[in-house]
Amino acid sequence: PHSSQLYGLRAGVYEQIDIPESFGVMPGYFGGFILNPADNTIQPAKGFAPNMKPHIMERTPAATTLSEDNSLQASSPQPEIVPKDTGTGRSSSEQMNIAGDDWVGFFNRTDNSYKLFLTASVSQNGSQVSITTTKSGLGHHLSGIMNVYGDMLLYDSYDGEDWTTHHGPARSTHIRIYDYAWPFEDGESIPPLNRIILSRPPLPPSGVTASDGAFIDKVAVNWNFSDGAGSYLIYSCSSTSVDDCQLLEHIATNNYEDTRKLRGKVYYRVQACDDLCSEFSDYDTGFLGATLAPILYLLYK
Repeated sequence: PHSSQLYGLRAGVYEQIDIPESFGVMPGYFGGFILNPADNTIQPAKGFAPNMKPHIMERTPAATTLSEDNSLQASSPQPEIVPKDTGTGRSSSEQMNIAGDDWVGFFNRTDNSYKLFLTASVSQNGSQVSITTTKSGLGHHLSGIMNVYGDMLLYDSYDGEDWTTHHGPARSTHIRIYDYAWPFEDGESIPPLNRIILSRPPLPPSGVTASDGAFIDKVAVNWNFSDGAGSYLIYSCSSTSVDDCQLLEHIATNNYEDTRKLRGKVYYRVQACDDLCSEFSDYDTGFLGATLAPILYLLYK
């Protein structure tokens, strides 16, 4: 068999009650074994189910036998995994992109207020993820896998420790990983954990438009939502330079009405924010529509 063929427990996350006591596994893990025909050895393979949510999946244990050359042979097919819909709206085939060298954050223990600030770069090839931080030793280099929902299981090259997105999946603008793999029971105290919290700004909003004289009492400003952003900063600028911008509002929607009494043309820009804020968007100009008052004044003068 090919050396990448898997054997043993089929990939999946099972309820504790659904795991035979004879299985040496814990809820939250799946695995199997990678066969190395060169020396007839097998090595454990670890990972997580597609949605990281405990649930029961039907399975048919694959019987394994030793062949004449002492290699493992699977004698029954292994079942397919069908992930549950987690309501994120993300396609099961769409992989989140977290690659980049613009991550900043800190390392600390959850029982200690001291924070070691750091920067990090993330490389990604599909579901394969590698994080390298400026910290030395523990937490410097972690690699592993991430599913389409942002659930991550990483391996620390320093001490072999497993790190997971224990308190919530990764997003394009933040990664929060902990050296903890097992879920804890209600009422159980959480042990002190090492953690790495990383953030980066979302991309600037695109498609900024401002109304050109369509209204006499307002300028309507609209833009596209930016992936990972939770709020937006809207600016009024007197020129194309960002140095001449005045903050108007901090809102969660992608539209704004400027009801000030404006004179002439205004340049509008927007920033997208999460833990950090993006660069300024491209500008668009807008202005108020003319009223009938000057015309009526001239007619009846």
